[in-house]
Amino acid sequence: MLPAPAYGPPAGVCLWRANVAGSTVQEVFERPSGTFGYRYLAWTAQRDAGGNVRAHGWRRITGIDGSVADSADAARKLAESDAERRGLEFPSNWSADV
Repeated sequence: MLPAPAYGPPAGVCLWRANVAGSTVQEVFERPSGTFGYRYLAWTAQRDAGGNVRAHGWRRITGIDGSVADSADAARKLAESDAERRGLEFPSNWSADV
């Protein structure tokens, strides 16, 4: 099942990009301290004890490697390297329409 509602970047997100299926999103965000980091969101299914899908929702995956960057561009480069290292495929274009 594809995400519904579609992803919308929350406050603090500077850049984002989604994989072709729209089920995984990579975000570059600004912390209250003024530093930048990146994280992933994944559209996941919640299952009951019998393994039946009961709901879907976005799951935020943070603390990837504890990276802290001084700029959104530096965080973007860290994010791109992390995605490549993990074998995750995203388009090269980032959206900044937040």
